[in-house]
Amino acid sequence: MKTFENIKTVHLIILLLLLLLINNLLIMELITLDLFYDSYSSYISSESIIQMYRFRSNFSWLGYAFVPILLLIRLGFSAGCLWIDSVIRSNNINFSKFWRVAVLAEFIYVISLFLRTLLLYFRDFKSIEEIQQFQPFSFLTILNSVKLPEYAIYPLSVVNLFELFYWLVLAWLLSRLINRSFAFSLKRVAVSYGAGLFLWVLLVMFITINLNT
Repeated sequence: MKTFENIKTVHLIILLLLLLLINNLLIMELITLDLFYDSYSSYISSESIIQMYRFRSNFSWLGYAFVPILLLIRLGFSAGCLWIDSVIRSNNINFSKFWRVAVLAEFIYVISLFLRTLLLYFRDFKSIEEIQQFQPFSFLTILNSVKLPEYAIYPLSVVNLFELFYWLVLAWLLSRLINRSFAFSLKRVAVSYGAGLFLWVLLVMFITINLNT
């Protein structure tokens, strides 16, 4: 931990960004023209599939462009939840300190992405949709043989092993910041970040239900 403490927050963010871009590149390499054919040949013509694949290749840079945006949103969400809880409790702690806590905890999320990508390379997928829905560490894995409604897929994917690790690391880092016990900090994480995550999941479910009705 001392090693991380000596690294500036901006440098940690750059490292996270580089790792996410590498992971994104590895995922993109999995989606070949043959996989496009396997995914869409029963719905559209070969010419259309080739056009889709070329379009994806030409605009693949958009996927990389969104990586830093999504990273900042994730960091801002976690740090914001912790900071709002701190303000409500009248604790005079600068937002930048919660931002650093979120940055350090984000490495758990990146590790989970790399492990998922590694497992993807050892599996035989028949469609792009199977890759998108592959969540090896989530509750979805237990229910993979059950036909689930669309709105239930995202909430179940959030319930995963690395999300638990993320909560624990977030609580540990918070306990070091506020000089309180791990148990107390875990409760604060549950009340702040947990509540925010719950509201976000409800929003995604609401949007999914309305899009499918």
